[in-house]
Amino acid sequence: MNGSRQLDPGAFAKALQRRSLLILCLAVALCALSLVVTLFLTPRYTSRSLVQVAPQVLPQGYVKPIVTEKLADRVATLEERVLTRARLLPMVERLNLVRGGSPDSVLDQVRSSIFISPAEPGANPSAAPNKKKTLDHDNVPGFYVLFTWDHAKQAQQICAEITSMLLDENLKVREQVGQNTTEFLGRQLAQAKQDLDALDSQLADFKRLHLGRLPGDVENNLRILAGLESQLDASTQTLGRAQQEKSFAESLLSQEVAVWKSTQEAPNLPSLREQLVTLQNQVITLQSRYTDEHPDVVKARNDITEIERQLRKTKAEAGDSQSSPDSRVRMEPPEILRLREKIQQEDIAIDRATTEQDRLKDQISTYQGRLALSPDVEEQYKKLTRDSETAHAIYANLLTNEKAAEVQTAMEREQQGEQLKLLEAASLPDAPSFPVRWKFGLGGFFGGLAMGVGLVLLQVMMDQSLRNEEDVENLLSLPTLAFVSYANGADSSQQGRTRALWKKPWSI
Repeated sequence: MNGSRQLDPGAFAKALQRRSLLILCLAVALCALSLVVTLFLTPRYTSRSLVQVAPQVLPQGYVKPIVTEKLADRVATLEERVLTRARLLPMVERLNLVRGGSPDSVLDQVRSSIFISPAEPGANPSAAPNKKKTLDHDNVPGFYVLFTWDHAKQAQQICAEITSMLLDENLKVREQVGQNTTEFLGRQLAQAKQDLDALDSQLADFKRLHLGRLPGDVENNLRILAGLESQLDASTQTLGRAQQEKSFAESLLSQEVAVWKSTQEAPNLPSLREQLVTLQNQVITLQSRYTDEHPDVVKARNDITEIERQLRKTKAEAGDSQSSPDSRVRMEPPEILRLREKIQQEDIAIDRATTEQDRLKDQISTYQGRLALSPDVEEQYKKLTRDSETAHAIYANLLTNEKAAEVQTAMEREQQGEQLKLLEAASLPDAPSFPVRWKFGLGGFFGGLAMGVGLVLLQVMMDQSLRNEEDVENLLSLPTLAFVSYANGADSSQQGRTRALWKKPWSI
């Protein structure tokens, strides 16, 4: 609403209808002006090449890809490597692109004129790629390399050069990644082997130092200790038997010697000593079977007492009938010699059993000490074993990865992995990509239409004339009772009088 009347779409439409010719003329004029402007703009030509992302030839189940970056990241890395000064300057000098300017400014123009756009699946190959799209996903079959320059031939040459550098750099990067990975894993493998050897050496020294006290030796030590205790019991029993045999042999020897001596003293007397020895042996045998109160044992002891009494009586009667001191002493009988030999054998057996018993006791003490030290040794041994197992696992893992990296490097060297292949060479543009005259003309035409419509709208909004009853009411804020017609000789028609009245309204 302006100060005098209310605007409505109908009034605006009528204004557009009255000014339609003016709007059309303005649109045509701006269209022509846009076409004229294109004649003074420097044309720029865009050359493009299509690069295919070929998948890995070998199945990934056998050989995993060594490069796992996203396609967008890889292409961005390749672009950064290719667009360096060291790579672009030889191309700029070879194509003689520096003409009166500095090489750095030309390099900046080259960098700003290149663009990479994805090749959409199912798109028309002849259609122009969309520069607004970037490589933001990995499932694209390829991408376009676009380069815009002032000359068509140079645009094609530069586009071809940059595409070739991208492909070569991709091969170098993938092979270099494989080689660097192999070298890195080789260094890590050597370090892991060195650590593993050191841990194995520590573990071996620990085993030698604590031989028999390791956790795995506990059951064996218990088993050996039980065996030693059994051997100690057997040796103790053997020693006891040997001592008993020796005591028995000594008692027999003393009896035999007494009998023999008595025989030497009274050779005509009955062999009471032999009877005494026989009875004593009988008593010993009976005592091993029965108690001291057994009738047989009591009878044998009574017989021994009687024989001893007879021997004492016989010795008393013998008196001075003993042999002279200078008489020859006869040799001891074989029975006494055998007893002496048996006593000597028993002494040897006793010494042997005693030595064996001491040895077994020492061994038992040693194994008992090993079992007492087992918990502390077990803790240290577990730590060393755990570190050694971890080092072995790391070494095995690194060895497997190194072999896999060697295979992957060989795959990249033979170009069996994912590759970038040139599907379409750089094109020679037959028309400039800028300026596009029909786009400029169309833009100027629609711009002229918009400008014309805007001018008409502005004019309608600035118009202060009263054209109907509503405009009068809006101006005076009073109801209109009647209109006085304005008569003019030049325009006596009702339309003329009404128009004049609107120009000079009078309220009644």
